Amino acid sequence: MRHRFIGTLAAMAMILAITAPVAADAPNDCPDPAAGDFADESTGPAETGQFTIDGTTVYYAVTNDGHTISFFSDVERTEPIAVELCVKGGSVENSGVVTASTYTVDFDNSGGQTPQISNFVVYSVPQLTPTTAAAASVAPPSCTAAGTLVVPADTASVMYTVSPAYSAGATGTFTVTATAKAGFALTGTSQWTVTVAAKVTGAVCVTGGGTLPGNPVRGGTLGSTLPNTAMDAPLNDAMPTMLVTVLALAGLAYVGHRNLRAIGSRR
Repeated sequence: MRHRFIGTLAAMAMILAITAPVAADAPNDCPDPAAGDFADESTGPAETGQFTIDGTTVYYAVTNDGHTISFFSDVERTEPIAVELCVKGGSVENSGVVTASTYTVDFDNSGGQTPQISNFVVYSVPQLTPTTAAAASVAPPSCTAAGTLVVPADTASVMYTVSPAYSAGATGTFTVTATAKAGFALTGTSQWTVTVAAKVTGAVCVTGGGTLPGNPVRGGTLGSTLPNTAMDAPLNDAMPTMLVTVLALAGLAYVGHRNLRAIGSRR
């Protein structure tokens, strides 16, 4: 009885072992490189290097965190070039042969950490069609609405993404990135960082050119208080003299009129 029980447990253990799911970060090997392919079995963070494949010299660089590798056609590493590559290790979804100028490890292992690139294989430098991405332009804000981020529409050769996600009315700083689709290679600028401004407020948005509070100010210039539209009486240095003269003449007329009445009453 005891032996039968042990045998049953052993059989169950074998079944569980066979049907147990494979961990998401189980290692996967790239296809074996052939003659003329390039393989780097000891890639590390901040590593740079170069190799020649299919008659083309390719320069590469790994980021300091070891998560991204990029390939370039020039020694200054400013002109991206697409290669057919495979990064060893990682989940099934993140391993395999891809064609790209940049590869980023975008998954976490079972420990919740993003693994670094430790090795990679380049099989060829495909002949891709050059394409240029349209730049992202920002429409300025107005007194009735915030600015608008205008992202170019995807084309047959270029796809655009925005980070953080943008929706109408949102403001702040956004990064627009252009990515070449399969069979194409981007030339020129592929990323733009732009700022979308908030709706305009204040004096410039008041009809008539000013804000309602405050004392009137002559001129009615933009951003001032309401213009003074009353007619100003002229005031200059001649006013006191003119006033004295008018008063003197009025006084003389009054005295003369009084004297004439007195003479008339005596008759």
